Amino acid sequence: MKRVLLSIALFSSAVVLADPGDTLGVTFGTTPTFAPNNQAILLPYVLQGGYVYGVNGDPNELNAIAQGYILEDPSTVEGVLMFVGAKTKGPANIPNTRLTFNLFQMSATGAQKITSPNPFASVPVEGPGSTVLASGQLFFEEIDTASLAYSYVGFTVPAQVNGNIAVGVDLTDLKTAGDTVGFICDNLGSANGIDYAFHRAGSGQTAVWYTTNSLFGGALDNNIAIFPVLTAPEPSSIGDEISFMGLSTSVYPNPVSNTLNVTLSLETSENAHLTLLQATGNAVVSSLRVKAGKVKTTHQLDVSNVSAGNYILLIEGENGERTARKVIITRQ
Repeated sequence: MKRVLLSIALFSSAVVLADPGDTLGVTFGTTPTFAPNNQAILLPYVLQGGYVYGVNGDPNELNAIAQGYILEDPSTVEGVLMFVGAKTKGPANIPNTRLTFNLFQMSATGAQKITSPNPFASVPVEGPGSTVLASGQLFFEEIDTASLAYSYVGFTVPAQVNGNIAVGVDLTDLKTAGDTVGFICDNLGSANGIDYAFHRAGSGQTAVWYTTNSLFGGALDNNIAIFPVLTAPEPSSIGDEISFMGLSTSVYPNPVSNTLNVTLSLETSENAHLTLLQATGNAVVSSLRVKAGKVKTTHQLDVSNVSAGNYILLIEGENGERTARKVIITRQ
C-alpha cells in the first residue's frame, strides 16, 4: 500500500546552503531539498527517503502537482488536508497569492507516462485528467509552518464521488509571484505497482499531466502529502463505513455531542492513532493510540468538552495508512 511518511523530526536539523534549485523539479537520492529563491534547505529524513516540492523558477513549465487515491466506497469529499513544511515569499513580495486545490475523478487516460525522453514518446495512463469536480483556495499567508500543523481547505461545494480520485494543487499564482511552498513527500510512490503522483506541464488547452516518476526519468518515485477529507454520502447515527487506502473506517454518531465511536480495520498495521483537528489543522484532542488490525475494532473518543463546530478526525495506521473524516460536534 502506498504510504506518505511524515515526521516532526524532519525539520530539526535543517541546513541552509547557497545552492539555487527548482523545487518543482527532481531531487536526486533520498535527501529532500527545499529551494526558496537562491537557497536550498537540506532536510535530512529520519525515515525512508523523501522529497519536498515548491515553486522556484522552473524552466519546464511545470505548474501543478497531484496525488491519486484508491477510493472503494461512494463518498463525499469535503475538502483537502495537507502538510506544508516551509514557505518563502518571492523577492517582489506580492500579497495575497494563493494555492488552488482541485478534486479530480481519475480517468483511464488522464495522464501520460513517458516511455522515452529522446526521441520523446509517451503512452496514456490513469490520471487526473481535466475535469475538476470541486475546488478551494488557500492564501499563502494562511499556511501555518511555524507550529507544524496541517492546513485545511474546504471545497466551495463538496463533491460526491464514486471511484478513484486525485487531489491536486495549482501553483501557477505562486509561481508567477516567485513564492515557494514545500509539500512533504516520500519515495514510495509506486508501491503496489501504481504510479499515482503527477506533475502538470503547460497551461490551458495544452496542459498535460505526467506521472511524476516517468517525467523525471525514474528519479522521483514518490507520494505527496495532500489528503481528501471524506464523509459518507449520508451521515449516520449507526455507522458510515468508507474503505480508503488500506483503512476501513466508520464514524458515528455524526453529528456527535459527547462520545464519538470509531470502528476501524487496517490492512497492514496493528495500531492506529486518532487525532481530532480544528479546521486550522491544529489538534484539539491529542493523538490517541489504539489497538487495531484486520479484525474490526471500535474505539471511543470523548468530545464532550470540545466546542460545537466542524472538525477533522485524522486516522493514521502505523504503516502509513491515513484517512481524514469530517466530524460535526453539536451542543444541546
